[in-house]
Amino acid sequence: MKIFILLLSLSLLATAEKSAFIDIKKSDNLTELRTGDTTYRKANQSVTLIGAIHIGDAAYYENLNESFKHYDVVLFELIGGETLKGRQPKKAAAAPGADPQFAVITGLYSGYAKSLELSTQTEKIDYTAPNFVHADMSMDDYHRLSKEKNQSLFGFALAQSAKLGQQDMSGYLNALLTGNANGQKREVARTMLLAGSPDSDTIESVVITDRNSVCFQKLNEQLNAGVLNIGIFYGAAHFQDMHVRLSKMG
Repeated sequence: MKIFILLLSLSLLATAEKSAFIDIKKSDNLTELRTGDTTYRKANQSVTLIGAIHIGDAAYYENLNESFKHYDVVLFELIGGETLKGRQPKKAAAAPGADPQFAVITGLYSGYAKSLELSTQTEKIDYTAPNFVHADMSMDDYHRLSKEKNQSLFGFALAQSAKLGQQDMSGYLNALLTGNANGQKREVARTMLLAGSPDSDTIESVVITDRNSVCFQKLNEQLNAGVLNIGIFYGAAHFQDMHVRLSKMG
């Protein structure tokens, strides 16, 4: 039995109180962790939130790369991503003078993905696409703001782990001990679903809210420049806050 992590384009109303940006669909022989494309329109301009997960099947990222071609501009998340300058994250991280923290971020999921026979976002997404525009914090700004607010990516991950740890981990441990990669994928999908549906405390953080503010500065620049069709490629956990922001913009 293969477990596929796929992209599903969901037709959602921007006026809805809540939008399902990430979910799990199960059948007898298939478990799908699905991220949504949600489009918001005003006059002749549109903004689509394109949900991302950081590890998945190679086909998932191939589908995303193909879908990006349909947007005039794609605003993408990656702390320190302004240093890419037409390169893939792995090459930028290995360049002389690159911030070592950037290498840590870009390589964070590689080992985990390999153990699950999956691929990573930073390896498979084409960040050299001509319509890609960086819309995230620089590494310096992220470190500065994290220090000011006494927050860190590591601390954020620990807090998330504590919340996720409340779920039953017996299924994952059994799959891990028996070498059942597909069983591990099913359990990881559950964890990703919870991580992609953050509570209010998680949303109000440097990792989500402050980075979203940077993204929306870039979004407003593109809207004011008259760009008609804009995609925002960000982790699904960012979208509850983005939904509120877009709704307030009309």
